[in-house]
Amino acid sequence: MTPTSKPMRIVQFVNLGFEAGGAEKSVHLLTKGLRERGHEVTVVATDHQAEGRVAFADVLLPTASGGPAGRLLGHFWNRHTYRSVKALLRDLDPDCVHMHTIGGFSPSLLAATRAYPQVLSARGPEDWTLNLLRWNLPSATRPEGLTAVDRLRYAHLRFIQRPAYRVWLRGIDTVVPISAYMADCVRADVPRVPLRVI
Repeated sequence: MTPTSKPMRIVQFVNLGFEAGGAEKSVHLLTKGLRERGHEVTVVATDHQAEGRVAFADVLLPTASGGPAGRLLGHFWNRHTYRSVKALLRDLDPDCVHMHTIGGFSPSLLAATRAYPQVLSARGPEDWTLNLLRWNLPSATRPEGLTAVDRLRYAHLRFIQRPAYRVWLRGIDTVVPISAYMADCVRADVPRVPLRVI
């Protein structure tokens, strides 16, 4: 930190709180670097697949539960996530929240963090990215096209899940795509939100 810079309180959100891939690895490295510079960083993740793994997240929130119907509704709106995040942010009073991968939290994360400056990273396919939605599906790369089950999943993502995110995406302060290509992919999803490629 330079002598004139002020330490910040930052809360980062990522689906998985352990190093499972590039997104988690970068959040872990970013957190370490920010802390070394004197910033106060809290990492919040879901507890999805966390059992028996070494977590770098400071807080783990439960994923949606309650059988197939409960899990499906939980991806649309997770009341527990909303309440837990609101309470956590009241305690931490962050200067900003940085959301990385957010599908595990549901659109309720965007709603719960709206009182704080919001930064949303765009790394790849998420439930809100229209041009990339297909890549959320297991059969996306099959030459013969999507399976019947994945066609249903795609319809759910496009016509139910994505609109739930778009309501809250309008209020985001900044979207940070990881490349110019990613910026082009998500520009239509957040047309009035500033994009800053890093």
